[in-house]
Amino acid sequence: WVRLEEILEDDTATSDDLRDFLDELLPGESARALSRLDEEEQAEVLTKLEPEDAADLIDEMSDAQAADLLLDLTPEQAASIVDELPSNEQADILNELDEADAEAILEHMSPAEAEDARQLMQYDEDTAGGIMITEFLSYDAEATVGDVLDDLRKRSEEYADYSIQYAYVTRDEQLAGVLPLRDLLLSRPGKALSSVMIADPRSFRAETPLDELRHFFDEHSFLGVPTVDEQSRLIGV
Repeated sequence: WVRLEEILEDDTATSDDLRDFLDELLPGESARALSRLDEEEQAEVLTKLEPEDAADLIDEMSDAQAADLLLDLTPEQAASIVDELPSNEQADILNELDEADAEAILEHMSPAEAEDARQLMQYDEDTAGGIMITEFLSYDAEATVGDVLDDLRKRSEEYADYSIQYAYVTRDEQLAGVLPLRDLLLSRPGKALSSVMIADPRSFRAETPLDELRHFFDEHSFLGVPTVDEQSRLIGV
């Protein structure tokens, strides 16, 4: 934190210098260093970093700590950082704020991100909906393997931050199957997803309690499981 203060006091230091220093620290050390600064210095660190880098730093903290830091920023500054967080983290941190402060930030977020965050904020933290993410790949069952590969190439930058191991297949927004990316890459481009997917995969309703999920993941080596609503529509992972 002493070095962090020195960087902040150095008029020649850039946001890249600050990011490079934080990147050198072990996981958790950057959050610890930031916590030793006063509120004004903490806000300066977050505003000096690019929003994506500030989000990475925020993500290392507890939800309560992150929420306190955001309160030291303007709603516009806070929104630019929250926009870069995974959807489940957005909801968890915003739920730590009072309704007025959370709404002020949501109003300055991108409409799509704000809509996802509002949806996730409605779920109890001890349910599947409370821990699911809304960043996932979903394609219609009538699409082809080639269609999916084309989409992955065209939107590679957008998908770069996704934690992707599977693509999900839907019919009329209802979950129809799951497609491991390995199977996708080894299939002929002209094949329909419906002929490649694993049909009728296991899924959980958003209100499923965490105890049931823990039991499921103890018995299965899956990295994720789809979450559906009352109409079996895919809403998260």
